[in-house]
Amino acid sequence: LTALDKLKDIFGLNKSKAKRIMLEVFSVFYLRRLSKAFSQGELESATSKETFLCSELRFDPFLSSEDSS
Repeated sequence: LTALDKLKDIFGLNKSKAKRIMLEVFSVFYLRRLSKAFSQGELESATSKETFLCSELRFDPFLSSEDSS
């Protein structure tokens, strides 16, 4: 089971509600990591900021370009 499936099972959530919760949690984590990378100069020294963030957060680059609406 994926983390999203486990979340749905534990709390009895429908798919869209569970997905929104996961997105919210990821967004908070992303912003914290981005802030840390910026303040420590990691982004400045990275060859590609997009590649750095996608690899650092293990986020699929294809998904990052999708429209979330």
